Amino acid sequence: MGKREWVQSFSYAALFLTLLAMVWVHAFYFEQRGREHDIYFAFLEGERILVGENPYARVLAGDFRTNDKYATYFPLFYELSALSQLAGLQEYPDWLKFWRVVFALFDLGVAVLLFELCRRRGEWLLAVFAALLWGLGRWSLFVDLIAQLDALPIFFLLLSLALLRQRPVAAFLLFGVSLSLKQIGIFLAPLYLIWAWQ
Repeated sequence: MGKREWVQSFSYAALFLTLLAMVWVHAFYFEQRGREHDIYFAFLEGERILVGENPYARVLAGDFRTNDKYATYFPLFYELSALSQLAGLQEYPDWLKFWRVVFALFDLGVAVLLFELCRRRGEWLLAVFAALLWGLGRWSLFVDLIAQLDALPIFFLLLSLALLRQRPVAAFLLFGVSLSLKQIGIFLAPLYLIWAWQ
């Protein structure tokens, strides 16, 4: 086996072990999030939508001095929260279990996407490092522990960036999906505007 084949085999094995470790972490490491955490308020905004309330109307009624857990994300996740409750996940523990699985799948998706983007450039060791850093890095583990939805917008943002040159329309749509979930990618909006202008 040549050096190149050895590096490729090592990289795929490392990716597999990273994904396996991520699955283990998602399955066993997390505690049930209580009602004082941000994810619970996303659940509440879904409930409010189902009874006809605008999630953002509460902000106008507040004094802006205290954080009353106002709706601060863009609307897509609140709509998805409402749809999942409409589908039968009306109790918070059940709702959270479902969304933890969704978050875990997108978390794995980001690791694979980072690996693949680096691998296509021939950067095999960087691919392993990127997947490891995403999957088992301190920030990622903390975000998973507190059941934040960050993996969803980051996945769509990375996929959008990967497609920007070859499929700009799909890239712009995916960027919109990312922003409609959470504003993580807003700082890249000028890049997309420049790309569209050129």
